[in-house]
Amino acid sequence: GIREAMSGSDSGYGGSAALFDLIDAIGRDRHLGTPLLKRGGKLVSFFPCLRGDNIEDLLPSNERLKRAGLLFEFKREQKLNSALSRWVLSFKSS
Repeated sequence: GIREAMSGSDSGYGGSAALFDLIDAIGRDRHLGTPLLKRGGKLVSFFPCLRGDNIEDLLPSNERLKRAGLLFEFKREQKLNSALSRWVLSFKSS
């Protein structure tokens, strides 16, 4: 659940650590010539955060996305309650 995903990471949000790990793995496999995503493929992820957090500060850096060959497409917020939100994030393989 979202409460479990929000604890136990170096950044304070388990969701960001898991997403960053996946993006890094995509970058490593791309570098090795065995890409996890085909060109034009999509990575879509839920990203938990506390209401009031600036989502822009929590997203993967442009440098990290570039290494993975990903382009940021869009984000949409889903408010879960008065304290929690989750964002749908979409990235496209270039």
